[in-house]
Amino acid sequence: MKKIICVFLALTFLFTLTSCGGTKSFNFSSDSKDVLIYQKQSDPVLLEDTEITDVSQDKKIIKNAFLNLEAEDVKETYQKILSYVKKKGGYEFSKSQSTRNGYNVVEATLKLAPDFLEDFIQYVEGICGVINCRVESQDISDEYFDAQTRLKSARESLETYYKILNNAKTVEDVLKVQERIDKVIADIEALEGKINMWDEQVAQSRITLTINEISDPLKPKEQINWNALGIRDMGILIRNGFMTVANYLVSAIQWIIIVLISALPLLLIAGVVVFIIKKRKKKK
Repeated sequence: MKKIICVFLALTFLFTLTSCGGTKSFNFSSDSKDVLIYQKQSDPVLLEDTEITDVSQDKKIIKNAFLNLEAEDVKETYQKILSYVKKKGGYEFSKSQSTRNGYNVVEATLKLAPDFLEDFIQYVEGICGVINCRVESQDISDEYFDAQTRLKSARESLETYYKILNNAKTVEDVLKVQERIDKVIADIEALEGKINMWDEQVAQSRITLTINEISDPLKPKEQINWNALGIRDMGILIRNGFMTVANYLVSAIQWIIIVLISALPLLLIAGVVVFIIKKRKKKK
């Protein structure tokens, strides 16, 4: 009897050990290339060639340049700069030419891929004088990817609203859903416009430049042009001059008369006083 009990206890103990050992098995291991994921009662699954996205590669940066230049021949210098930009795939966005204090000035805006911006500045430094050069960079990665996420969500919402619209039963439901659809479409168009604008700004740097003609102290400040008056113009000016002088003369006479009349009472009193004084002197 004791032997049977001992054998039963031994079998029970072995069964318990077997059950505990077979419930779960977790294996963890790591390697420099692969990541090992565990599964319950199955062979390990190996994730090979796991790719980690480098966020820095997706940076969205707007880079612009501002240059203030000087050259002896402004037009020739600008043509050289424009030719260089066109060879690099850029183009002229706007241009204006003016004269300030007798010197030529060219103001222009060019578009060029940011990869060529540094080479462009070095080229400009080699053909003319650089008074001032400033390069500005703006990282819009957060705003850009946020707009992309919102655009994706808006498109998914639009599809959902179209499905709801197809199942709408009443006119009221149709109007409500259509109102939401119109709003989502407006949001999508606004986001697409913003993203397209950012794409253009990231792909093409904006170069704002001003080219001033080098000051020459021997160059006359003003150019005098001979412009003789015609006979008709002379007649008009003479007549206008005569009328002006006549107006001043008549105006002066009028004011003299006004002053005399205004002072007449005082003149009468003064005359009486003078008359009395002279009469007394004669009596003496």
